[in-house]
Amino acid sequence: MIIGLLSGSNNYEDLIFHNFNLQDEYFSVNVETWSSGKTFRKYKYKIEGENLYLTIRSGLAMKNIGTGILEVEIKDKKLTNVKNVYVKNGKEIKLIWTRSN
Repeated sequence: MIIGLLSGSNNYEDLIFHNFNLQDEYFSVNVETWSSGKTFRKYKYKIEGENLYLTIRSGLAMKNIGTGILEVEIKDKKLTNVKNVYVKNGKEIKLIWTRSN
């Protein structure tokens, strides 16, 4: 899934999300960027009801800092109720995955 959204100094860039895995209290996803000048720094998350919100931070590529691939891994008891995953940039929110039953 390619998302034209997000991260780092209020700039938008193309992010690619793949290998979604949500089981009980564990969630993981791989994130890549097409931008050769950016690398991932960190991510944070928030769970509200059935929704998981990811905020992914990136920055300019520098030697030995970050990479173009980010492996998001979250262990949280609140994940058992999550049905939707969103990527968030300030007030903008984009749905990137929904649990299929």
